[in-house]
Amino acid sequence: MSNTLSTLKFCLLFVLTSFLLVACNEDQADAVGFWKADDKNFIEISENDGVYRATVYRPSAVYSTFEKAEYPATYEDGTVSIGLPRGPLPVLYRAEDDVIVVFGDVTYSRVNAEKTRTEVDGMLRQVALDEADCEALQEQVNATRGTFESRTACEAFMTSISERKPASCRLLFTSCRSY
Repeated sequence: MSNTLSTLKFCLLFVLTSFLLVACNEDQADAVGFWKADDKNFIEISENDGVYRATVYRPSAVYSTFEKAEYPATYEDGTVSIGLPRGPLPVLYRAEDDVIVVFGDVTYSRVNAEKTRTEVDGMLRQVALDEADCEALQEQVNATRGTFESRTACEAFMTSISERKPASCRLLFTSCRSY
């Protein structure tokens, strides 16, 4: 009788533990996914063997481009926290709307991960192309510094450079004042 009781207790404990683990996994899976606040702000929260990671895609404040930043994340008590350099940033999941809330009032909606990753990768590729174009234009500017016959020739060249310049490109030494 005691063996049967022990086996029953073990089975009940096993079922209860399995139920709790499944419930916890469902809870943590809620915040995992790709999220979009607007056309230029995205967060991807991923989990691999209990290790969380947050990838943030956003406009760059410095160069007016688009950037990708990866941060470690944690999951505790139903909340994912992104490990930013200035301290943890809690990400709250709102099940009724299937959204996450960051910074207390910025709402991100769940989006199709594959489609959004393709969109974001395209934006990042464009940034890389723009940076390469800008670098090539800067090399042209550097190679022609001081070689113009007149201010008019310099201004015509700089106008042609400006017309080919990506919006985020900042070129140095483009002034024709010395002519």
